Amino acid sequence: MKSSSLKNENQLLLQATIDPEAFAKIYDYYFTRVYNYVRSRVNRSSMADDLTSQIFERVLFKLDKFHPERGSFRTWLFTIAHNIITDYLRNQEKQRYRLSRFTYSRRDGQEIILESPLANGRVVLTHWLAAAVLHLLAEACTAGEISMQFPALPKKSLQLFLELLLSAGMLEEVDDAGISAGEGDEVLQQWEFHDLLFHARSRLGPHEQPVGGTYRFWGRIAPLPAVKNPMSGERIKLYRPDMEKLREDDYPFSLVLEERKSIRDYADEPISVQQLGEFLYRSARIKELIKANPPAGLLYEASYRPYLGGGAAYELEIYLAVNKCEGLPGGLYHYDPWQHELEKLTTRTNEVEGLLKYCSNAAGLKELPPVSLHITARFQRVAWKYQSLTYSVILKDVGALCQTLYLVATAMDLAPTAIGSGPAKLLCRIAGLNYLQESAVGEFILGNKRI
Repeated sequence: MKSSSLKNENQLLLQATIDPEAFAKIYDYYFTRVYNYVRSRVNRSSMADDLTSQIFERVLFKLDKFHPERGSFRTWLFTIAHNIITDYLRNQEKQRYRLSRFTYSRRDGQEIILESPLANGRVVLTHWLAAAVLHLLAEACTAGEISMQFPALPKKSLQLFLELLLSAGMLEEVDDAGISAGEGDEVLQQWEFHDLLFHARSRLGPHEQPVGGTYRFWGRIAPLPAVKNPMSGERIKLYRPDMEKLREDDYPFSLVLEERKSIRDYADEPISVQQLGEFLYRSARIKELIKANPPAGLLYEASYRPYLGGGAAYELEIYLAVNKCEGLPGGLYHYDPWQHELEKLTTRTNEVEGLLKYCSNAAGLKELPPVSLHITARFQRVAWKYQSLTYSVILKDVGALCQTLYLVATAMDLAPTAIGSGPAKLLCRIAGLNYLQESAVGEFILGNKRI
């Protein structure tokens, strides 16, 4: 609450050291005046807030030393303000800055922009000097050191730029040892740049990008079909289990859920092509194909499968690297979920063995797994509909498929194990895939369980 004048100021000053309400009246009266004075000297609003708080804290601490006969309270107050601001500005000359490790630059249209997953906005770089300053800020340096490199750059403009980056969270203040506050934050230390950026940009939050089903390519690019075009003329029909009989004979769902776990110990008898057929049928086949119907709101061909899929796009494909499987020669195969068939892409080559070896090493096995499943995504199936969260949807779909693979394997007394990562480019090379159109996003190994 502000008033046009402060009545009984001297009496309030006498009471203020012991009466908080008296000091509150002094604070309310002078706050805006002090803040505006600080703001005229300091560009960053957050720092002006801090300095104003410091000024009133010092006033309260030294109030018993104020003597009206030596001058007015206003003069005494603004002398304290001047001293605190001067100390701050003097220290700023020695302050060292460095770009946050989460700050990055990219082209957007005809602009060069600066962004960070920690920022609430982005900075547009309109002059080459800004990019040159950023180059220097890869290492800790002071504003004075930057000015020496670019003497034509006005110091006021440089300070404004640095304070803008500080306010945006793109720049850090570092101490004499080159350590920033962020580097001492145990939470922030455990975030990698790409993980935090992915998290921030695939969720609603401090960015201006549309999120969700925007169909931004409608009318410009045709959506990919729900079923991938045939990859090979050499096809193997797979066993189709009797689902009605399985409903009666299967383990109870609660038991399957409780028993689900990774198993890396395989029986001497290899998994059979019939078991593989049942496994794929129960977990990944297309149950229904739905044609596009734009008047009804379905803008692309969709399908239903045993596991969930974002937007019913079902962008995931399964490739099988076969080591030992009764009734199925070694090699690399693609699973056709609509025809429930395997397409043979190649015999067992050194590169196919490389896929198996990677999975073996990742799972800590002493031998090659019987079969490894390599899950790819046809990225544009999802990107055609969704914006900002395309890859997030894909990873959710991979998780849903992997859980389904685990549950079906458990119900069939097989030995399943999901793998954390895999050689995506190697699979692309063997299968003839374009890495940017379709590549691996998940791996899974399977065999007969040792009982």
